[in-house]
Amino acid sequence: MQLHFQVPKGKVASIMGVINLLQSKFETLKIELIARDGTISEQDYEDKIEEAFRQLGIELNEAKKGGT
Repeated sequence: MQLHFQVPKGKVASIMGVINLLQSKFETLKIELIARDGTISEQDYEDKIEEAFRQLGIELNEAKKGGT
């Protein structure tokens, strides 16, 4: 199963129920996140994004850092 969609600003929390449902039905969920039209500093990326994923035990397969 593959879904491709754009999340409206302010609606990230609203899709968590759908993700939880999918996780209960499928053994593996792989999420590819593409963030556009903004930037994040290298420091914020390391301190907030990488650290949060590290604490969650989620391995990041990084393709590109920064905004596009």
